[in-house]
Amino acid sequence: MSKSKVILILLVGLLTTLLSACSLEGISAKSDKNNNGQIEPKTELTKSAVDLSVDLLKESFQEDENCLISPISVLTALSMTANGADNETLSQMEVLLGRGLTIDEINNSLSSYLRKLDKDENIHIANSIWINDLGNAKVKNEFIDVNKEYYRAKISKESFDEKTRDKINSWVRKNTNGMIEKIIDRIHPNSIMYLINALAFEAEWDREYKSHEIYEDKFTNYQGSKTDIEMMVSDEEKYLEDGKAVGFIKPYKDNKYSFIALLPREDVDIKEYIRELTGEGLLNLINSFKRAKVDAHIPKFCYSYQVEMSQMLMNLGMVDAFDEHKADFSRMAKVENENIYINKVIHKTYIEVDEKGTKAAAATGVEVNETSAILEEERYVVKLDRPFIYVIMDNVMNLPIFIGTVMDIN
Repeated sequence: MSKSKVILILLVGLLTTLLSACSLEGISAKSDKNNNGQIEPKTELTKSAVDLSVDLLKESFQEDENCLISPISVLTALSMTANGADNETLSQMEVLLGRGLTIDEINNSLSSYLRKLDKDENIHIANSIWINDLGNAKVKNEFIDVNKEYYRAKISKESFDEKTRDKINSWVRKNTNGMIEKIIDRIHPNSIMYLINALAFEAEWDREYKSHEIYEDKFTNYQGSKTDIEMMVSDEEKYLEDGKAVGFIKPYKDNKYSFIALLPREDVDIKEYIRELTGEGLLNLINSFKRAKVDAHIPKFCYSYQVEMSQMLMNLGMVDAFDEHKADFSRMAKVENENIYINKVIHKTYIEVDEKGTKAAAATGVEVNETSAILEEERYVVKLDRPFIYVIMDNVMNLPIFIGTVMDIN
């Protein structure tokens, strides 16, 4: 019996994240906090997305390289795929992606979130499904329809030759604003389908850092070597601490997103900190921020990251989907005398953090009202001059868009 392959590509392009020395409030008191000032989860999706974020961070962490994962991108692409799964294959995917939610509930939650992003100027999400028109697989209309309805997936039937490769790479380039040139070098002859999610994020602060807010410093890499860097300093007003790490929350323009940094204490290895981290613990830490003055020192950094995620996902319990004998994607397509399984899951990201900012006066009124809150007199200093963890959070929905580590700057 021959085997047909479903090649699933997860692509997320994080474009330019522009930082400046503003000290605005990042989370709206009207919609995001309870009476104790804590952030409330917005949808059933929140807990599963945060849990998945931490799980993927643990799986992707390496001592000798930076990592960057977009849990929303992974969640979206795998959920599209899960609409074609059945029986134990589907059950394993639902456990990983939904943590108690069914695929129908996941579809509804993600669809609702994607609709909320329609007018969002900071984030762009696109989905596409590329089908081998010359193959012997008969893709089911129900699979196509549900992904068009919930994920607005572009459906394209192609001959899966070099022209198709060029079309896919062109789509990727367009939907990452040119930041990622290509995702595939060749089309696998046994592939029946490519499912692709592309996510581009760009945000800026009110103003650029002034010259006196940027200074030369050194970053101590995980292995102990030092790198000359440019460090940026700003006054922030949300301090984080859990006994093993300190950090801060730095808002982006318009209050919709925040950059959250966590720096393990000097006697705590970042590897051990991540190993013990849980989704609930991360969310509780962010929710329990202390209003206080924080000198936040952020290095300029830029890196790309690519990983083939199949083994990671199998480690997290999604096993059968990759097994050429056990995989059940019977709701996706019918292939005579063959079986469909996932061959690859490729995740590619890019981040750039610097001092630039071009829109200087947006949404000032609300932020000024927020920052007028009484702060504690004690002043904290958080200097990211050694390995740290960061999260880019959607404040409105309380969802992590990106999570990563900076282990080395060169």
